[in-house]
Amino acid sequence: MLKRVADWFEKVSVAAFAVGIFQGQLVLGLIVAAAALMISLILTRKIGG
Repeated sequence: MLKRVADWFEKVSVAAFAVGIFQGQLVLGLIVAAAALMISLILTRKIGG
């Protein structure tokens, strides 16, 4: 279950970056994308041991 959540956060990070670009909110998109990617990496590290 935790792996699915980590994968979801990874997808959210890509989507946030894309939406930020296309909506003209690059800085906000980058902030949300970076936060989601960090959460994904933390969860992935937790799964890996």
